[in-house]
Amino acid sequence: MNGNTRAVVVAVDGTAGSAGALRYAADEAGRRGAPLRIVHVSPTYVPLTPMLPYVPDDLTAAGRAVLSEAEAAVSESSEPGALRVETALLSGGRVSEIVTAGDGAGLLVLGRETRHGLDRWLLGATTAAVAAHASVPAVAVPADWTPTTTRGMVVVGVKSSHGAATLLEHAFAAASARGATLRVVHAWSLPDPYGDRIEQRTHAAQWLTASRMQIDRLLDPLRDRYADVPVEVVVLHEQPARALLGQADHADLVVLLRSPSTLVPVRHLGTTARALLAHATAPVEIVPAVGVQPATRSTADPVARPVATSTSAPSSSSNG
Repeated sequence: MNGNTRAVVVAVDGTAGSAGALRYAADEAGRRGAPLRIVHVSPTYVPLTPMLPYVPDDLTAAGRAVLSEAEAAVSESSEPGALRVETALLSGGRVSEIVTAGDGAGLLVLGRETRHGLDRWLLGATTAAVAAHASVPAVAVPADWTPTTTRGMVVVGVKSSHGAATLLEHAFAAASARGATLRVVHAWSLPDPYGDRIEQRTHAAQWLTASRMQIDRLLDPLRDRYADVPVEVVVLHEQPARALLGQADHADLVVLLRSPSTLVPVRHLGTTARALLAHATAPVEIVPAVGVQPATRSTADPVARPVATSTSAPSSSSNG
């Protein structure tokens, strides 16, 4: 094991929803030769009843039990001594504690969001909030993920040239590590349904040609460095989230870029990333745009522009 390799951090909550994340994190740590750090955030207060509150000792004991069970699950599924496993019991706000725990890690792994309805509205969506604020790549994993769930494909959604170098570098590395094909997907549509129908009918071929040419230019600097990675380019006339959800059914991993925000420290994920985090059948990794300046009007253009003059801007938000 390389002692300089950054840890893979996985957050567990003791529910079945984080089982896939734990398996994925162990698999990634083994692939990277990195330590696996399992973290659990214990609440400071649980509103059971006014007459029967949980005391801190109860919460600490419950948190330690969650970590012990997770560590045991990793030990049962790994070769003895194959992984160096660490655990950390944290206390406080779930999102902020997980984000802090991930600082400096090689990867932050989360389970798919399990809260729904009123509980989710009151307490918030942990997975999306962590992915929006993490300083390192964060991946959300379906509960039923197993190491045998392999399709030989990594999918990356490309919205524009802005930040694409960071995104594609990460996607190529992920495909190379898995011995997988990299499928680069760009989906476009116009927000106005009439304009979209007209553009599709009259200029679909030009959209396809222009998009492929620009994507090829983005890929050229990386093809030689990752000569072992077969590359496919797919350009679709489709709403981006719907297109990528369909692609996720054939992928081992979907990679998206979290675009930098001009409203620091306010950060958010776009509709495409939120849809993929909630519904994709494959793990979805959100890559922060480290060192990339927020897009301006001139740098936020999609990969391809409409050939004809239109009153509607294209929707091509294959990134987060």
